[in-house]
Amino acid sequence: MRLSISSFVLRLIFQCAVQRPLEGSQELSEFGMEHFCGSKFWDSNLTWYTDSPDLTPCFQSTILVWIPFGFLWLFALVDVYISLQSRQLPLPRNCFNTSKLILVGLLLSRETFLFATVFVRNAFALPVHVLNPLVKISSFVILLALQMLGRTRGMKTSAVQFIFWLLLTPCEGLIFYSSLRKYLGNSSTFWDYLTLSFSLASFPLILLEFILNFWADYNRYETHRQPLVEFRPLCPQPDASFPSQVYFSWFFTLGWKGFKNPLQFKDVWRLLPEDEPSELNATFERHWQKDLERKRLENVSSLKQVDERTRLVQGYEAQETEDIVSIFPALCKTLWKFYVPATIIRVIPDTLAFVNPYIVRLIIDFVHGGKQEEAWKGYLYALLLFLNAAVLGLFLNHSIHGVILTSVKTRTILLGAIFKKSLKLSRASKNGFSIGEIINFMGVDVEKIVDLFPYINVTWISPVQIAACVYFLWIVLGPSVLAGVGVILLLVPINTLIVPRVRRLVLVQMVHKDERVRRLNEIISGIKVLKLYAWEPPFEEQVRLARRKEVWILRKIAILNAVSTLLDVCSPYFVTVATFTTFVLLDDNNVLDAQKAFVSLTLFHMMFEPLTWFPIGITRYFQTAVSLKRLNQFMNAEEIDPKAVSHDETVSEAILIDKASFSWDETSMILRNISLKVRRGSLVAIVGSVGSGKSSLIHAILGEMNKLSGRVNTKGSVAYCAQQPWITNATVRDNITFGQPYHSGKFRKVIETCALKPDLKLLAGAEFTEIGEKGVNLSGGQKQRIALARAVYRNADIYLLDDPLSAVDSYVGKHIFDHVIGPHGVLRRATRIVTTNSMTYLPQFDMIILLRSGAIRKMGTFQELFAREGEFSDVISTVKPIQGKTDNERISHRHDLNDNATESDFRRKSDSDYLRRSITSVDEQDFTQELDLSSKLIDVEASETKSVSLNVYFEYLANAGIPFVVGTLIFMLLQQVFAISGNLALSKWTSLETKNVTDIEERNIFLSVYAGFGFLQAGSIFVAAVFMNCGTLKSAAMFHSKMLQRIVHAPMSFFDTTPIGRIVNRFSKDIETLDFYLPFSIKWFVTSAFKVGGTVFIMCFSTPIVTIGLIPIIAVFFMLQKFYIATSRQLKRLESISRSPIYSHFGETVAGVASIRAFKDEERFIWDSEDKMEQNQACQYCIAVANRWLSMRLEITSFTLVFLATLFAVIGRDSLSPGLVGLSLSYSMVITFGLKVLTRYACEVENSIVAVERVKEYLGIPQEAPWENQNKFLPSYWPRTGKIYFDHYDTRYRPGLDLTLRNITAVFKDGEKIGIVGRTGAGKSSLTLALFRILEASSGRILIDGENIAEMGLHQVRKKLTIIPQDPVLFSGTLRFNLDPFGLYSDLALWRALELSNLKDFVVNLPGGILFELSEDGGNMSVGQRQLVCLARALLPPTKILILDEATAAIDMETEEIIRRTIRTEFKHSTVITIAHRLNNIMDSDRILVIEAGEIAEFDSPANLLRNSDSIFYSMALASNLVSG
Repeated sequence: MRLSISSFVLRLIFQCAVQRPLEGSQELSEFGMEHFCGSKFWDSNLTWYTDSPDLTPCFQSTILVWIPFGFLWLFALVDVYISLQSRQLPLPRNCFNTSKLILVGLLLSRETFLFATVFVRNAFALPVHVLNPLVKISSFVILLALQMLGRTRGMKTSAVQFIFWLLLTPCEGLIFYSSLRKYLGNSSTFWDYLTLSFSLASFPLILLEFILNFWADYNRYETHRQPLVEFRPLCPQPDASFPSQVYFSWFFTLGWKGFKNPLQFKDVWRLLPEDEPSELNATFERHWQKDLERKRLENVSSLKQVDERTRLVQGYEAQETEDIVSIFPALCKTLWKFYVPATIIRVIPDTLAFVNPYIVRLIIDFVHGGKQEEAWKGYLYALLLFLNAAVLGLFLNHSIHGVILTSVKTRTILLGAIFKKSLKLSRASKNGFSIGEIINFMGVDVEKIVDLFPYINVTWISPVQIAACVYFLWIVLGPSVLAGVGVILLLVPINTLIVPRVRRLVLVQMVHKDERVRRLNEIISGIKVLKLYAWEPPFEEQVRLARRKEVWILRKIAILNAVSTLLDVCSPYFVTVATFTTFVLLDDNNVLDAQKAFVSLTLFHMMFEPLTWFPIGITRYFQTAVSLKRLNQFMNAEEIDPKAVSHDETVSEAILIDKASFSWDETSMILRNISLKVRRGSLVAIVGSVGSGKSSLIHAILGEMNKLSGRVNTKGSVAYCAQQPWITNATVRDNITFGQPYHSGKFRKVIETCALKPDLKLLAGAEFTEIGEKGVNLSGGQKQRIALARAVYRNADIYLLDDPLSAVDSYVGKHIFDHVIGPHGVLRRATRIVTTNSMTYLPQFDMIILLRSGAIRKMGTFQELFAREGEFSDVISTVKPIQGKTDNERISHRHDLNDNATESDFRRKSDSDYLRRSITSVDEQDFTQELDLSSKLIDVEASETKSVSLNVYFEYLANAGIPFVVGTLIFMLLQQVFAISGNLALSKWTSLETKNVTDIEERNIFLSVYAGFGFLQAGSIFVAAVFMNCGTLKSAAMFHSKMLQRIVHAPMSFFDTTPIGRIVNRFSKDIETLDFYLPFSIKWFVTSAFKVGGTVFIMCFSTPIVTIGLIPIIAVFFMLQKFYIATSRQLKRLESISRSPIYSHFGETVAGVASIRAFKDEERFIWDSEDKMEQNQACQYCIAVANRWLSMRLEITSFTLVFLATLFAVIGRDSLSPGLVGLSLSYSMVITFGLKVLTRYACEVENSIVAVERVKEYLGIPQEAPWENQNKFLPSYWPRTGKIYFDHYDTRYRPGLDLTLRNITAVFKDGEKIGIVGRTGAGKSSLTLALFRILEASSGRILIDGENIAEMGLHQVRKKLTIIPQDPVLFSGTLRFNLDPFGLYSDLALWRALELSNLKDFVVNLPGGILFELSEDGGNMSVGQRQLVCLARALLPPTKILILDEATAAIDMETEEIIRRTIRTEFKHSTVITIAHRLNNIMDSDRILVIEAGEIAEFDSPANLLRNSDSIFYSMALASNLVSG
């Protein structure tokens, strides 16, 4: 309706002005206008039908005065309200604001003087002479008040005042022009001269005031606004003037900085307070919680209306849990205030767009009329076309900007919501959503929802635009337009068939993508284990299989998109052909002249955009619906119950559990009927066999399990140390303080009691040394001690310690127990619950709880339980416990914990030169040193700073394939040739029709030619789309395949220094860009490039003189693009880099969510996440502003080109045919859109090609040795004996680091059982890594059965060795796949391995047996059970060499004894190397190898070593109470 009214009004103005005098003047005079202002209101002869147009004095005194001053009166209160809302400091007086006040004061004085003059002369003959001065005087008084109020409220600019001066300046200019003509043409009295002088003086004053309003006021005393934490500038938008904000000129400073030098993150603006993630997330969370609460109350209300029996019968309970609350309403409530204004603004440009066809019609009529029309009218039409396009572009860009900013805010809100939800998920929900899948939610589904926002307005505006086009076409062509409507209706069902099909395919594709990213995440997380087992091929094949399925679906989508492209591009042409054919065939008297043809063609071109974007928008709706559904399922997943554990301070016990039962999910009960009372300050041990529920009981106290019945209460704060230590990618200090204030004395005490002091003394950064992701540069014992130190530093009331001594040696274990956990430790006043598989320290516990099958079997002191006959006494009898303190004095002083260690304690340090030098001990009293750069392990993600290399483009095109590239270009060129040829034929035809010189036969020929070119165009565009879509998809698939291969073959050092999130980001977001966004950008770039080329050709062909203006305009376009792309490209890189920490932090947080919840640190991690999101959002905000800055300038430049084309058509109207003018104008109408799209997508291609650059970067990562060495033949029975010879072997973890093993020379005889011991971090595990060539030799060699393993392929070595690693890593999938991924063994062999590893009874009771589905990381098994699965793996292949790396650390003593017997039996003829902290595990070894500081300290039989009381091994045995003092 708005479109029809506006077009009607415009048509009324122009047609009435052209065809007849305005008859309304007589009617107006009847209402007293002549009596009001003394002249006619409108005189057509004076204004329109003249070579020298002017306005009547009445029109000048009314309309030109009332419009600007009326606006001021209407919106003055708005300006007052905005000023009063400001919280800025008052602005001091300065030359700028004083000048503005003086100018307004002069204008006020002028009006007062004129009014006084009239009063003195008693010249109040007309009411207008009284009203106008009063209006102006009062208005300028209001202006003075507004300016002074704004200054006192710190307002640096005013939109209301600027628009007032914008309206007043041209109105006053017209009055100035008319007064000047009057002055030059007539003589006047003295008073007339005086009045005229004042009249002429007002316009310069108004013009100067208008110019001053282009700048914002300033405060020279204002300090530079800088945030306290980060030295990043704040967004300059609030300080910019209104016109600068309108045209985004305030971006220029950042753009110029990026043009001169590559932008760094410190250059990116901080967000405005209202755009901060914390503010947005808090608002969304408030609305989301209200929606959840409302749904909960609705469910409760509905359930109350049904009795219990009906509820059970009809399944109301299930319905209650399955109700899904959508996040969409909460999003709408949060974002409506940002999105609705952008939607309202969008109506204005879409309405103004329909003015252009009528101006084109006037211009064609003007050219066709020859010299019958006054020349100034043609210039007026050209100016109107320019102004209309300028206003249209202005509002359109601000509408788009509002939408884009809303989408950026949406991304932030959804990422924050996903992060917060992940902190609340229950264990059952976590098993249902893997980390890879959640990362896909963040990287893909969120992007799908965000990408919808630009299309929301399109989908409702497009039908309105199409309907409006059809309406105006009806006015031009009559009922013939129904033929075009019929074509549209015919094409709609085809799109209707395509869109649901694409939706279904996208859903399937996202499922395969989830699977691919999940598998990849598991590969990266467990890459060390995969390399040790030589399991990379089957896991790599799983990812490739998922990718092949994904590509197959993407190929189908590509074909459907090609059909959609055909319909999008050719729909307007088909509609045009159908309409024109019907028009000329309907009646022989219908003449398709230039005016009808090209006004219609302009409308058809306008129809092109909605027809193009509408189906895309519908497709995005369906894609978003899929993503929204997935996110809704995640956001509605079960959370941990915050009320599962109460905190009643009136309860006397520190921990109270009363008849409670627990489960991890709703299907099976893990802990049964647990009743437990723990007094404050007591020390309690929980013991039991593997799978008995020790760790589950700890989690039940933490509230991590589902409480099925009973009561749990804790009194006071809780600290938790997990069985598998959780270490963050931060410094040692940050890992220990964990968000608590740093106190030097307290920190020093903690590291001393937790035996960390020697480890810190050897590092260049001391406690500032960065720990890698998952603690990759720490040994297992070091991770355990740092996790324990974190708990100790917390000063909690209750400590829950899950097997804290399992990964430390006997020295360290005794030190920690004596100084931390035990009766005399620093935690002696706190309540301590400790799970343990070691019986050594049990006599010192106040209470011992024996668990069996999830129930408490026995509970009491050590003496009470030992006195009773039963399973506890049977286990205890196998171990000689420590009674009191051990005689530590007899241990050699060189093994004291305070001795200096070597850098091998921290095995994988930074690559800097500092650590290559000798390590200087850190002063014990100085732990506040500055962080040395050498302590960094994880490097900042690399980013290019120059333009993307042409090699990147060439490689992308090479992967696509030359046939696809050449085919795309050829058929794109043919499509444009056919389109131009058809339009030239139309131009020729309409020119002849205008002159009435064509007959029916010639007309039919032209019609056939025009239609034929249309069908040729359709065929070309379809073939080009198929070539392009298939080529880009092939390139994406090739890049993924190559990158996956490089990642799988990368050495461990790469994974040690590269966060998982960074790698996953390459395979998730960057591959997503290659799959979707880059092809989309390339498609539009190539299409618009040919389109613009064709448009330029038509314009130059039809009006050759336009070439004069075209050359500088093209130069301006290239300058703008070059200026923009330098900044935009770097911002895109910074955005990509700032995205990886979000994923890394998320993955790290999810892995340690139990610890985070135990320490009640959720808010701090949310703040950290929001800080990382702010950095990413700031980059996205800058990119959005940069795009609008460019778009505004492209609009102005392209409008100038349209203006020049129109101007030259007006100038050359005598020599141009109406057909060519119409063709030129119709094409010029779309060149604005074409040039914008071309420039935008040229930049988007370069921005998106950054993803290719980032993928290509990973194609150059270092590679480990080949898996197979074809030149090295080994017999299938190798190794036959299992003899191992270390020959002066040295190794380091990475080039540049100190040696971790030095001059290792030893022989392990065939079939010999070797035990390896040493202090935590001494290099024991490094020795095993050297055998598997995870670490390569720096010098020396390793021989197995006389063969140098360095000359073999990696898999040739690794497949022949068997290891049970320290960290029991399992993968999602069946238990069978985890045991035998290659499918080499029968079920019988698998069951036998499970039986030998003491797992058979457990697996038999699992659903599916060996086909039981394990969750990610084997989360539905205990740590001990996972270690037994690793043991079962080792029992499958026949091996001559077995390595046990702390293989039984998480297993109870009884099970451990069974395993030891199994190993002795099954591997009695094999060489067995055992690394253990429990010395009783290796006492039956043939020889013991003691490693200290990376060197062999002792190597002999246990008996010989124990005979020497000065030996290291003797002192260790003494500390473990295996020998008497």
